[in-house]
Amino acid sequence: MLRARTPAAVHLRCPWCQGEGGQEPWVRCERDATPIHAACLAEFGVCPICREPVPEASQAAPEGGRPTLRIAPPGRTEVAAPPPVVAAWAAALRDDYRSLLARGPALATWTACTALAVGALALASGWLATVALALSAAAAAAVHAGTGRPRVAALLPVDAPASAELRALAAAIVEGDREALRASDRRARAARTVAALRRRLERLEADRLDHHRRALERETPIEDAQRIRGIGEGITSALRAHGVSSLADLLRRRSLQAVPLIGPRRAALLATWADDRTAAIGRLVRGGPFAGRADLDRRFDAAALEPVRREAAHATAEADQALAGLVAWAAARPALRERLARALARADVD
Repeated sequence: MLRARTPAAVHLRCPWCQGEGGQEPWVRCERDATPIHAACLAEFGVCPICREPVPEASQAAPEGGRPTLRIAPPGRTEVAAPPPVVAAWAAALRDDYRSLLARGPALATWTACTALAVGALALASGWLATVALALSAAAAAAVHAGTGRPRVAALLPVDAPASAELRALAAAIVEGDREALRASDRRARAARTVAALRRRLERLEADRLDHHRRALERETPIEDAQRIRGIGEGITSALRAHGVSSLADLLRRRSLQAVPLIGPRRAALLATWADDRTAAIGRLVRGGPFAGRADLDRRFDAAALEPVRREAAHATAEADQALAGLVAWAAARPALRERLARALARADVD
């Protein structure tokens, strides 16, 4: 039975031969902080974790690991904020298209009578009260639906002359406001999409180091365990025959009882080797650059990050396009609104 993985602490146990302590000289790989017997390093020439030569100036292995390296995902994941001119357009929209309740005494009187009738029915009977409340809610929804909706009638007084110029100007403003509202909705949807994608990128970026750790575990051959006293070429060949060709395969196996020649003692040796090797790989990926890091980064970016980044780029472009339309209309609207006001003033004089 393989043991659970141990925390990423530095032990004085050589990753090549699994020898502990003793009087043998030790060196340390600066990239993953792994202590190695100088004799094993001289024999194999490289660190078994990062697969690079260990500098001669390395000292005895220290205690503790290294801090996690946070890599910020490149690419734009922010939606531009609307300028003040768009806020001014929104304020003008609220002023021009007020609630239906503010646009005529007849409707206000009807609403008041409806409210009185609803109150009387609510006092009269339980089921009538339910029906009355439903009708009241429907009436309130109908009134609310008129709030802020661009319409020609809201821009022209009730007694305004039905001239072609007035109606054309009002229709142009209304159509522009409707398109601007649609653009505002598109921008809001795109902003929500970008925010969700940004959170997804952050979660993926947090998985980067774990992805690298798993990749290095898959790329660590089971033959690395041959140096351990009691684990030779015959054992690793038997492991390969039973589907254990890498450290990752060994970590996935719940038991080695079915593998010939492996009893409890060898299983314990392999489990200890797997734990120590996994801890050292964890120190390596947290420690910064190492051999193969750039290739692992490219593979991770292509498989996990790039599709999300492309989607975020598309959403930000859509938000930018919608905002550009909003800005253009917000700049052009005041002139049209002024023309309509002057036309209404001329109509009053005439």
